[in-house]
Amino acid sequence: METLDIILCSAILGILLVAFRKRGQSDDDTIPTVSSFLPWIGRAIEYGSNSFEYLLKCEAQYGPAFKLHLAGRKFIVFCNEEGINDTLKDTSRAFTTYTSHRQLLDALGGVKQDAGVLMHDRLFPVISRAFSTADGVASLAPSFNKTIYSLLSSLEQNISGSSDVHLLHFVGENFYSATSKVVFGSGFPTDTYSDYYTVDNHFVLLMSPIPFTGRAVKRARDRLVRAIEDYIQRSWKNSRLEGASAMATEMYQKIRGRRLSPSDEAGVILTVMWGLHSNVINTSYWLFAYVLADTPSFLRVREEIDSTLRTRFNGDINEFLSSSSASHNLPLLDSAIKETLRFVILMHSLREAQKDTTISFGEGQTAVIREGDLVLLYPGAASRTFRSGRELDRFCVDRYLPNEKTSNEGSSGIQPPFWGFGSGTRMCKGKYLALHELRVFFVTCVYLFDMKLVDENGSAVQGPLPPTDPRSLGAARPSKSMFLRMSRRLK
Repeated sequence: METLDIILCSAILGILLVAFRKRGQSDDDTIPTVSSFLPWIGRAIEYGSNSFEYLLKCEAQYGPAFKLHLAGRKFIVFCNEEGINDTLKDTSRAFTTYTSHRQLLDALGGVKQDAGVLMHDRLFPVISRAFSTADGVASLAPSFNKTIYSLLSSLEQNISGSSDVHLLHFVGENFYSATSKVVFGSGFPTDTYSDYYTVDNHFVLLMSPIPFTGRAVKRARDRLVRAIEDYIQRSWKNSRLEGASAMATEMYQKIRGRRLSPSDEAGVILTVMWGLHSNVINTSYWLFAYVLADTPSFLRVREEIDSTLRTRFNGDINEFLSSSSASHNLPLLDSAIKETLRFVILMHSLREAQKDTTISFGEGQTAVIREGDLVLLYPGAASRTFRSGRELDRFCVDRYLPNEKTSNEGSSGIQPPFWGFGSGTRMCKGKYLALHELRVFFVTCVYLFDMKLVDENGSAVQGPLPPTDPRSLGAARPSKSMFLRMSRRLK
């Protein structure tokens, strides 16, 4: 095993050990237990090497629900639609993600004081009001649209002939700059993208209990925290963040009320920023990759965009950008976004049972969950194994078209389950903002540029994409660099 693999396995063990110290007491013998010959360690090495593929193998052998021993802890894993839905609905309010979010604040934001209550009870409601409804996003949409168009049109003006750009950084820098400025103010230091990328790409190392791991990542995190701290000190005037959104100002007012140190305040802001950026940037990357790697799919999506701009907005991109999301009417693009999320979202965060409950996972089967038990949900596994024989391992741009039989689903038109934004009481708080950003960014790029997906040697990428990083946690990460070959599009 390579040194990096060993370090990452140690980091993953750190997540499991540090995030949840309270021992669960599950004694439900109706759920099979994955066998292990290694005391305490259990199956942590296999899980850490490639968690997604390993759990698929476990599901094939043990069924849709099983118990897994990792680093001295017992986890209950649900890999099917019924078990995941019942857990996410959480009608009895039995589960909490409080402990994992507290550890995220500590590792990602470097927050020394206990800010878990602040995040859950004070900040989440503010974020939810601002981003979890279409009406809430409407106040930010015009500013985001204007900012992203300005960034992309500036790039268009500077392109002579064609240019190859690193796809992940093209997407990442534009989203990081536009969203940060719109939410936190036009003066936000977006030249910190390089440090943000380092933190996001290697954040698992920040959660490792091993002191010598992740030093470069921790230095990047500390520089980012200092930059945010300096920005807040410059921008906090008359009890508001100058130029920031109402959401950011209200959020920071609640942060200040907790009497945290300036660096801890900045660390909380960084954690919120990471939540706004990370999955959106990764999803946009894969959206471009999957659509552009299949020329017929790309031509269909581009025709829908061109037709919508032509018939609904008189061919004027500015009229499109000034309209509400509800008027965009881009069902094929929306289907492509959902299909991308089906591939990208591998795992939802750990849940800890705060009281005894029962989860139904199909065909009359139930699992008894005891207070303190840890539950892992793997929607990536469930969405890939739904009703075999329906090409679920292949990207199909029209899979989620509403009320239509799609080309890949045969005569039934039954769609696989979708948990890209969670479900029930755990619905993603940034769902509508994320959908709006993904849609507007892709439409603007199609309007301004001719694009082709190429590899690091400049060869066109068609068909299956390079595999994702097997050590991806939560959302899939690329294992190899891909590039966009861009030129001005003749209009």
